[in-house]
Amino acid sequence: MIHVLNFNSQIIDFISRDDNAVTIAKYHKTKDNDLLDIRILSQRAEHFKKRNRIIIQDKNGVYREYIIDRAEEDGRYVDVECTASHLVDISTSKPIPPGKYEKMTINQKLSETLRDSGWVVGDCDYAGLKTNSWTSVRTPLEMISQLETAHEVQADYEIEIDGYEVVERRVNMKIPAPLFKGKEIEYGKDLLSMKRVIDFSEVKTALFALGPEPEQGKRVETFVYDDEAQKQFDLPYRYIWGVYEPETEDDNMSLQRLTTLAKTELNKRKSAAVSYEISVVDIEKEFPHEVIRYGDIVRIKNPDFTPTLYAESEVIGIEHDLISNKCTYEFGKVVEYQEDDLLRYFRNRLGYFNQKFNDKFSNVNTIVRESIEGELQYFERKILKGDTPPENPINDLLWLDTSNTKVPVLRRYFNGKWIKSSAENASDVGAITREQAMYSGLSNTFINLTIQHSRLLKEVSEIVESEYFVDVELKKEVNDNLNATVDVFNHIKTNLDSMNEETATIGKLIDTQALFVDYREKMQSLYNAVENAKIAIDERFKLLQSQYTDEKYNEAMEKIAAALPNGNWDAETGQLTSNIPNEDRLNEIEIALQQNLTEQIDGAKQILNNQVDAKLLQLKDEITLSVRSVDEKIDGLGDGVNLLNDRLEPIKIRTTNAENNIKVLQDSLLLTATKTDVQRSLDEQLNPLKNEVNEQKAQLQIMSNSIDSKVSQSEYTSNLQGIVERLDNAETHRQQLSNQITDRVTLNDYNSGIDSMKHYADEQVNNLTLGNVNLIKSYKSPEYLKTATVEDDYSLLFLTTGKTINIFFYDANGYINVPLEANTDYILKLHEADENIEMGVFYNKGRNIIKTYTKDRIIRFNTGDKEDFRIILIARDANLHAGKLSLYKGTKELDWTPNPEDVQKNIDNAETNAKQYADTLKQQQDKVLTTYDTRITQNGKDIEQRATKEEYNASKQLLDKTIAQVVTSAVNGVSLSYNDNGTISDLVLNDQGVSLNSSLININQGDVVIENGVTTIKNLSSEKIKV
Repeated sequence: MIHVLNFNSQIIDFISRDDNAVTIAKYHKTKDNDLLDIRILSQRAEHFKKRNRIIIQDKNGVYREYIIDRAEEDGRYVDVECTASHLVDISTSKPIPPGKYEKMTINQKLSETLRDSGWVVGDCDYAGLKTNSWTSVRTPLEMISQLETAHEVQADYEIEIDGYEVVERRVNMKIPAPLFKGKEIEYGKDLLSMKRVIDFSEVKTALFALGPEPEQGKRVETFVYDDEAQKQFDLPYRYIWGVYEPETEDDNMSLQRLTTLAKTELNKRKSAAVSYEISVVDIEKEFPHEVIRYGDIVRIKNPDFTPTLYAESEVIGIEHDLISNKCTYEFGKVVEYQEDDLLRYFRNRLGYFNQKFNDKFSNVNTIVRESIEGELQYFERKILKGDTPPENPINDLLWLDTSNTKVPVLRRYFNGKWIKSSAENASDVGAITREQAMYSGLSNTFINLTIQHSRLLKEVSEIVESEYFVDVELKKEVNDNLNATVDVFNHIKTNLDSMNEETATIGKLIDTQALFVDYREKMQSLYNAVENAKIAIDERFKLLQSQYTDEKYNEAMEKIAAALPNGNWDAETGQLTSNIPNEDRLNEIEIALQQNLTEQIDGAKQILNNQVDAKLLQLKDEITLSVRSVDEKIDGLGDGVNLLNDRLEPIKIRTTNAENNIKVLQDSLLLTATKTDVQRSLDEQLNPLKNEVNEQKAQLQIMSNSIDSKVSQSEYTSNLQGIVERLDNAETHRQQLSNQITDRVTLNDYNSGIDSMKHYADEQVNNLTLGNVNLIKSYKSPEYLKTATVEDDYSLLFLTTGKTINIFFYDANGYINVPLEANTDYILKLHEADENIEMGVFYNKGRNIIKTYTKDRIIRFNTGDKEDFRIILIARDANLHAGKLSLYKGTKELDWTPNPEDVQKNIDNAETNAKQYADTLKQQQDKVLTTYDTRITQNGKDIEQRATKEEYNASKQLLDKTIAQVVTSAVNGVSLSYNDNGTISDLVLNDQGVSLNSSLININQGDVVIENGVTTIKNLSSEKIKV
């Protein structure tokens, strides 16, 4: 609320509005004065007892500066009187000797006047080139007053604050133009009371004028009268006299001059003095639009006066209480207006319009009368008018039926019936109503809008879900614009769904039409945000691409290969290969299975080797103890080979080798535990499909000066050629010395890309064909009959009620379809759909019902001896969506999977196979290596924490690199840094303070934002400026 500055313009104290130390804080501003009065507790008045400067914020939110002139203390309180700084600074600056400004603008003159005052020229209106001269010494403030008079401008003083100091003080010169800004003071709203005082005590209707006394001779005398003024007092023969002696130094005044001055004085005295006392309440806090500002024109209306008082006045003074925020206003000369004068223009215009209206109807009546008189000379037929039929009608009798007051209908009687002779409805003449036309147009537009809206949602979804879209603020802007667009679209849909051609009203149609305009505005804003998002994604992609090199990628892959048994990275072919542990043993078991193909499977199991061995080696300087175990088994077998075709899972040969060692040496102790788990999958013909390896190793080494522990695990999948398709590697390492502890965790995730994905997809197809499959194909399949719009392989849009899709399980429309099996249980499930989508199951080519249309999302049925099945989805409303649909054998509810034929089609198409196969394969289309690494090091003086991420995308040649680091030091303080692909943010805390380096600093959820050197503060006010 109150800021105290020293004479270096630096803030040295601050008192808020909530501080009880201040009991009075008021400033009073008029044209000639600008004062501030403060009463403050003595213990808080240290800086108020000196000639410091005070800054406050006025009613307009503008900062004003005052200088302490006087401080009076009574022991408990200090009363401080302050004067506006411009009055003090400018009036006490160097005086201006007599001189002349010849043909200069107001800017030039003001610049000379303010030269030594500390104030500068601000914004000045052009007021012409004029010459000013003065013959006595003037202060700069007196010179400004002379310039105001000469150029007919008004001075205004302002200060500019930057940070915590005043950086500039300006003097503006504006041509005064008081404006009426809509504020009306009215009794019953904010006018508390108004008193008009008419004083007749000083009224004169005649003057006896006396000139100055000359040195020689007689004084000049004359009499002046005003008969018109005399009439208002109803005293035709007795004037109200007064004496007038002009103040002048001219001793030889002529009679003519004296008469002129006397008449001028009489004009001032012949009218009663009228004064006003106005009491107004400040209601700006409750009604923010009710604003009164210094220099504004306000209007006053009081109906309690007779006649009603209408007045206008300028606000020439204001007193503002900074604590209560209440204001007291001073008004200048009050100008009264008569009600008749105010309404004369409006009454004249109203009379003009009434005359035009009457003339128009008079002309129409004249034309109708003349037309009727002209036709009656040929024939005249009587037309009966009423809301009921006439009694005893005869043929060709005309009756104007007024039972419908909006549309009277002319009817002709013929052979006992009243025949309609004029149109009653628009349809009677083959036309449609305005409501029907508008409804039809809006409905057709909405159909096209729905298609456009669906495409827009899909495009925005792809943008928002892009892995390269990392700008949080921009993503929020896109989502906000998307939500606003969807809200308007839903509002349009709700309006159109709530009416039809018969119930549509013009009001609701116009509202809906306005929503279409609003939708286009929202959609344009969304398009702009999407385009900005595309630019951000492109920039992010280019940044990651610029960091990638083949050398860096090959170096990282060689490190990965080193973690695999006999691992090798071929940079030319881009393939990671590795030996399979226990591969010879797996081949032996596989051969045994093939040899027993015609025998019982149990015979093959006899070759499995399960054993546990323990060894102890004791030497002079070494003791070694080891335990080794081998576990072999075959999963997925039934009772025999003849049941292989009935199994749901492939056969899996699994070997597990585990070995634990303890080695005691002269200067160290070494503990090691390893486990290798190898699994090979076979198809129904016992042909190998893939190899899966899981290696785990733990090691602890204890020496007299250190403890070193390491735990690692590698999981990878390879094909029959030994090419590694997927790899997950994790390793933790801790090293403990007497003066240092180091912890490290490393994670590697490798994906070999789209070529191996095709091989992987082939395996998935093989696995699907082994078990239960979804019998529903893509909605794009030509053998399905559909009136709904196919948006995607597994997405439908039903634009209108009654749209359907028919799925046949018999030959139809020239296509051969696989029938359902007899006496078999099936489960039908609609995984994604709007509420008003129904489905049903029918047989006999749809003529008979298995399950009638229902909103149930799961239907179980048995085919029995029935055949020719058909499944139908139907929409019971417009603009509905349906998603994935599945049909499985059995009664168990399963998750949705694609039909094997759809998967095979996608695989055959090399451009889209991985994208359309399933969402889970999207991230596996590219050849990607991701490495995570975390380290913690401490040595008694420092603690360093570091986390890094490196993601190589060899398919797109991208490198995403992130480093986060925290260093805590007893000597150098705390240092935090974050490096996101070259964008670095640092924070250092030490004995020198806080050092912050970032392109974007967001404080208190956006109250203060510093971006690229630009500081933005929301809602800057005096309460937020503290020292």
